[in-house]
Amino acid sequence: MNRIMHRCALGLAIIGALACLSPACADSAPKQTPMANQAAVASAPERGASGGAKPPSAGPDLSSWQPDGRAATVSLRDAKKVRVTPLRGDPLPTESDTFYSFYWCGVRLQMSGEATAQSLVLVGAGERAMLNCDGIKAFGVVPAPRGVDRIAFIYGASSRNTRGIRTVVIVESRSEPKVWAVNEDLSGALDLRGTLRSIPAVRAWLAKHPQGNR
Repeated sequence: MNRIMHRCALGLAIIGALACLSPACADSAPKQTPMANQAAVASAPERGASGGAKPPSAGPDLSSWQPDGRAATVSLRDAKKVRVTPLRGDPLPTESDTFYSFYWCGVRLQMSGEATAQSLVLVGAGERAMLNCDGIKAFGVVPAPRGVDRIAFIYGASSRNTRGIRTVVIVESRSEPKVWAVNEDLSGALDLRGTLRSIPAVRAWLAKHPQGNR
């Protein structure tokens, strides 16, 4: 009798194991978070000049990058302020066109009164891929139409055959939550019009070319 009961118990265990291979059993198992969703989570805290942890920042993880020049707080519209920290570091490993670029440049933007910061790559990716960033020269607020805020950055940059100056303009979105993005059209127009080596020169060009204020 005991041998028969043992065989019955063993049979039930095997049936239960086979049942867990069915879709119903698989649906009841804990699910792993898809990688795409994990990538949408805010990046790791960035290190400040003192080495202390900062709140998580939106955008790419530039926590290993070092400050490039002095940070400064600039005034925007409606008494808003933003802390601008220029950054410089190694090309991001997720990008493929990095075989020439030794350094990329970017920025961390911390709006006053907000807990999180935003990071942006300005030289090395996108329209400025294949460029090596030689360091920031200047940055500052520039005029903007239709009630938006814009900040211009001037960088030394080099390619395989030449060195020069690149101007990158970022603009704050009108939608909520507020985010910053590169204005590719205006950045390209400023570079095509000649070398602008100072923020006052950028402001003067914008004043003379209102059609460029797009």
